[in-house]
Amino acid sequence: MKNYSPLLFLILISVLGYGQNYASKYAVFDKKMLMLKGARENSELVCVVPKGNAIRIMEKVNGPIYKAQYKNWNGYIISFNLKNRLETNLVHVKKPQFVPNSSRKKYVTLSRKTYITKKTNYKMVIAVPKREILEVMGRVKKGKYLVRYMNHIGYTDLGRHNIHNEVSQAMLATMKINKSPQAKRFVEQYPPIISIDDISFSKNVLCAGESNQLMITLRNTGSGDAKNVFVRLTSQNRGITYPQISHFPEIGANGGMRSMTINVDGNQYLEDGVATLSIEVVEPKFNGQVPIRQLRFETEELPKPILVIADYKVREIPSGQANNKIDNNEMMDLSFTIKNVGKANAEQLEIDVKCDQLGVMFLGQVKDYSIKESNPEMKSIISGDNRTLTYRYFINSDFHGQKLSFKVQASDRFNGLDFSANLNIPIDEKAGFDEANIVDGMVASYDSNQLLSSELTEIIDDVDKDIPVTKVRQNSTYALIIGNEDYKSRQRTLSIEQNASYSLNDAEVFREYCQKTLGIPAKQIKILRNATAAEMSQGLAWINNLAKIENGDANLIFYYSGHGMANEETKSPVIIPVDVSTNNLEYGIQLSDAFSLLTEHPSRQVTVFLDACFSGGGRNQKLLPSKGIKVKANKNVILGNMVVFSSSSREETSFIYREAKHGYFTYFLLKKLKETKGNIDYDELGNYLNRSVRKEAGLNGIVQTPEVYFSQKVANKWQEWQLK
Repeated sequence: MKNYSPLLFLILISVLGYGQNYASKYAVFDKKMLMLKGARENSELVCVVPKGNAIRIMEKVNGPIYKAQYKNWNGYIISFNLKNRLETNLVHVKKPQFVPNSSRKKYVTLSRKTYITKKTNYKMVIAVPKREILEVMGRVKKGKYLVRYMNHIGYTDLGRHNIHNEVSQAMLATMKINKSPQAKRFVEQYPPIISIDDISFSKNVLCAGESNQLMITLRNTGSGDAKNVFVRLTSQNRGITYPQISHFPEIGANGGMRSMTINVDGNQYLEDGVATLSIEVVEPKFNGQVPIRQLRFETEELPKPILVIADYKVREIPSGQANNKIDNNEMMDLSFTIKNVGKANAEQLEIDVKCDQLGVMFLGQVKDYSIKESNPEMKSIISGDNRTLTYRYFINSDFHGQKLSFKVQASDRFNGLDFSANLNIPIDEKAGFDEANIVDGMVASYDSNQLLSSELTEIIDDVDKDIPVTKVRQNSTYALIIGNEDYKSRQRTLSIEQNASYSLNDAEVFREYCQKTLGIPAKQIKILRNATAAEMSQGLAWINNLAKIENGDANLIFYYSGHGMANEETKSPVIIPVDVSTNNLEYGIQLSDAFSLLTEHPSRQVTVFLDACFSGGGRNQKLLPSKGIKVKANKNVILGNMVVFSSSSREETSFIYREAKHGYFTYFLLKKLKETKGNIDYDELGNYLNRSVRKEAGLNGIVQTPEVYFSQKVANKWQEWQLK
């Protein structure tokens, strides 16, 4: 019978009684065993058990047919080749031994067609033609090896009959297979496939006079080794120095990786702003295309002294009776105060005051109640300090002007900087002139200005000072304010650069505006500084309970400045407490949960200010000192009488306005509250924030667009709401 049924064969064996008794759980066979899904004619193969491996015998079915288990596979075997030994455990069973990979790659040339199979089910992976080259990755046991062919990995038999020459066979036996010239030519004819695996920057900000480390990791997924690969860096930003070309070491084929560190330096020409560095990877032999990557990071110029005229005055020296007027043949003193508002000391200063008006004659500098004819020698003005100088002039009959005009010039020889300011004092022939002309803050009036490398376009308003005070008291308004800045103290794996800079200052100053300008009683304002998850939950419960007590009459304000992120599983935005890692976002505060607590009980108004990125994606480039991590705001969770002012939109980041020591969003929010004393409707406030933040951020090369979200319930009336 040429083709007989396996079932008849099993029955025959059963009749003959060919089997063994056993008293233990494991059996070891002297040939490879086939494990089937069942003992039927159409039973499928489960796996092949190699010779010498232990099989757990579960129960006897019939004759030589046994129910068995091998590793994670269950099935049936026929025990006609059962070895005459049974084991109760695996102590005496030989386990396949893998020889560790050598540091050098090993290749063999095949002398005949060979099949590579999977170890688990012995299914064929690929058939390798004769005389092809295999990379030997490890030895399983004698004659059995783990190999790679092109991008295929599996197991094959490599006996003496399957090796092209005796030399290669001898090397194979001791696992010292070296790359033959033929194998070398084989590898070199296949191209490498290069990709950028990772880019990291040692710091978020590049400062002038400092050096940051740019680390680039490349991966080669091709079949050929990558040689002479180099990285080309380019940037349009002035003040950044770096090697234009950096060569990588050889990158091995089939998943090889190499990393390189490149120094990026900031020189004296670096200015405050955002820089872009283009990273191009070039593989010259096969000219493989690697997409150019853009790295954006903030830059900080060298600390510089900035001299301004803080105040000045003109005083007459009367020859007879004082009348506070310019009279012929009379002397006058010009006194002015120079203040250094920069971050560096002004050194080796030279001061000069010029007046080209006819009839105004310079007499000298007044010092220690005496007049010195030479210009003053001022050695230095430390940062934050000031100096007052007095010059005396004689006004003769040739002077007929309507104002006195002086130009103050200063040269800082140490820093190589020049400063100048114009002082103009109007003259009224009848009323004379005011003895004191005080400049409010930095030079911004009396047609005076300061010049450094470029002229300031706008003076930054100090929103932290002179906060307007109201007599109004909002006894039904409650505010929960959270500023999360210091994440490093709670999470040691983070760096200082990963803190949310100025978030505490954002929260502190906003609290003062709530109390002083909006008239919210202090006891009705809760501020949480560097809050944990438990503290933030307690804060939300606090304001939720007060809304319940007010029974629909409450006005609620929720302000948050800090980090946020999108939960990868739920795709929902999360406010991150300082004790929660981005790897455990389930412990953070879901933005939807916070909104639910704020609107659980009816309220007249619920206003939310978010100075964090809630506009889509994951975290922005880790090199940027952004206020937060980008998440997507779900408008469907905005319910009740709620309006949300968000600091950015879409895939943008909420950046830091370093000069103001606030986030861009918070700075302009506070500035508008200061200008209007809190008397502004939501529509005007939203338009102002959108326009001002976009403009100021755009001047620094940043895209940030605040947006306003609102519930459908208030769609037709929120524009008329006011905070006060």
